[in-house]
Amino acid sequence: MQGVTTKHPDYENNLAIWTKIRDTIKGEEAIKEKETDYLPDFVPADADRYTQYITRAYFMGVTGRTRDALTGMVFRKPPVYDMPDTMLDIIENIDGAGQSLEQIAKEACNDLISIGRYIFFVDYPMTDAGVRTLKDEKELSLQPTIICYPAESLINWKTITVGGKTMLSMAVLKEAYDTSENEFEHETDYQYRVLRLVDGFYTQAVYNDNGEAIQEEFQPLAGGAPLDHIPLYICGSENNKPNVSKAPLHDLAILNIAHYQTCLLYTSPSPRDRTRSRMPSSA
Repeated sequence: MQGVTTKHPDYENNLAIWTKIRDTIKGEEAIKEKETDYLPDFVPADADRYTQYITRAYFMGVTGRTRDALTGMVFRKPPVYDMPDTMLDIIENIDGAGQSLEQIAKEACNDLISIGRYIFFVDYPMTDAGVRTLKDEKELSLQPTIICYPAESLINWKTITVGGKTMLSMAVLKEAYDTSENEFEHETDYQYRVLRLVDGFYTQAVYNDNGEAIQEEFQPLAGGAPLDHIPLYICGSENNKPNVSKAPLHDLAILNIAHYQTCLLYTSPSPRDRTRSRMPSSA
């Protein structure tokens, strides 16, 4: 039975592509850590020879360097802000964690250049019925924040068309949270934040893997009023629709991995390494 952990077909079709690109961007350590995912073992298996084999392999990190260079070109000049004066005081702390608007823009640019997708979620603080206006919110420091999510966090979504406008009707965000039992541990688990349109208004709830509510469904307020849309915005390399855009660096990542696999065939001192290893397709 499918539940809150259900993944959208587009998500499932693209997750392996995103993972491959991210691994090539991280570089040699990430590629070699996954061992046979990118460089197969011998047939029959030989653990000692494989260890030597993968140690000699060279991964040239051109995918990561390309992404960094392209992002640097985008931000070679300081960005210009065009926003209401009432929002200028949050530019240097747009996410509530000390990141500026420029910093999260660079993060978004990195992902749009590499995998072609990035998520912005505007989260509103919990308020009571006494908070009626934006002025009330400002006096109580109830500042909305922009929370950034990588493409891998948005596991499911649906849309509806209202008055000729297509909008999200449901979105599920997979989030890590701390489950440590003391101040020194670093244990995490996952929860699922579900954003919905219910009777035309935005609601939010949080569930665990079993679909049990961690936080019951509630209706966030902005300026004392409910929202008639889900404040989650999907940026893509081709368009800003919910459908997944093509990953711009996919082809380069494939070439980068192919070079890693094939260059060893010419540098290995052992003829057996060339004749007894099976090189998989990097597509």
